[in-house]
Amino acid sequence: MDNISGVINKSFRIYREKWKDLVLGSFVYLALSMLTFSILVGLPALVLVVLGIVGGISYSNLVLPTVIGSFVMLLILMALAVAVVGIFMGGFLIFCNDIIDGKKPKWSEMLSPPRRASFAAAPFVQIIPMATLFLLFIGAVVAFLFLSGFSMDALVSNPMQALSITMILIIGFVVCVILSLVISFFLILTTYAIALEGTGAIDGAKRSIYLVRNNIVDFFVFMLLIAAIMFGLSLAFSIVTMPISLVASFVPGLSLVSNLLGFIFNVFVMPIPVVAWILFYKRLIGKENARAEPIHLQQPSAPV
Repeated sequence: MDNISGVINKSFRIYREKWKDLVLGSFVYLALSMLTFSILVGLPALVLVVLGIVGGISYSNLVLPTVIGSFVMLLILMALAVAVVGIFMGGFLIFCNDIIDGKKPKWSEMLSPPRRASFAAAPFVQIIPMATLFLLFIGAVVAFLFLSGFSMDALVSNPMQALSITMILIIGFVVCVILSLVISFFLILTTYAIALEGTGAIDGAKRSIYLVRNNIVDFFVFMLLIAAIMFGLSLAFSIVTMPISLVASFVPGLSLVSNLLGFIFNVFVMPIPVVAWILFYKRLIGKENARAEPIHLQQPSAPV
């Protein structure tokens, strides 16, 4: 516990000393991430909405291939955006690590970091297991309903059957959510492994699982402390900006001010947990190296 509190204290000390570089890096990362999603996902989605409303694609003659094609296109663009943001995230971690090590951070490495393919693949290595879990759940539900002779008329006439199916769906969904949280917990260090140890995406996931499994108590305590710190900062920000948010709900133009304040808050706060996680990762590596070092016993001196 003392070591974990020391990691958090050191992260705040580094933030106080290097906050200008850290905040600037955070701003670049968040701005590029928002711009990426806006261009690759938001703009095409807006075009599809406008086409549906204005008349390029009329709802009266909307056909299934059009819907499926639009959905697939947005899904591909979403995946591309996630990959690009993964690269920016890796660059930001390298940027912060250079600052922690006392080096001058390189903007070229942040915008175009080494191991770009690994950083781009890292989010999918973390997402695919959870997505597979939910797809299996959906497939199981469809199979169950098909084999049980599901029909809306039968459910309406048999409320108990409808209640049973509803409970099964709720329980199954909750189980999937819990398992997804467990998976994300064990894969949380995937991108950090790529940035700090130079692994690939798959090896980074394996490295994350190994470190979490062998330090699970420290991980749990550290995550609780980081979550408590971020919750406290978010709560303080919400209290301070509450008058603006209340006024913005009545004055539409002020909503932009509220959103801008939220972005500024994220820019200033984001480096704190990132620096803490990097220091925590290095602490785990240090412990691992210490355990791996052989113990040299002092040989007794020969009798004179």
